[in-house]
Amino acid sequence: HAYFEPPLAGCVISNRKYTFDIVKATKECVINIPTVEISKKVVDCGNSSERTVDKLKEFSLISLPASCVQDRLIDECHANLELVFTKKLKCNLPALLTHFIWL
Repeated sequence: HAYFEPPLAGCVISNRKYTFDIVKATKECVINIPTVEISKKVVDCGNSSERTVDKLKEFSLISLPASCVQDRLIDECHANLELVFTKKLKCNLPALLTHFIWL
């Protein structure tokens, strides 16, 4: 077993997404893990852009302050992971250029 302190995770964010610009500027984000009960709202959020829609207001979600980052938590979610990005790696995935960010 390999253990890391602090724990490490990775995520892929397309450089064409609005989220990419926010994460690049702030070096942090929250991954909100939804419940089944709000799955329709999650799909609707995923099909919307924060550039043009305040998703929390539009889909009647409750925002809570985070403990470690400036981003917001979603109260209706089962769990909320507060992430601080420490390293950025560029990689070329088949048919899609993305940026892989290690935490």
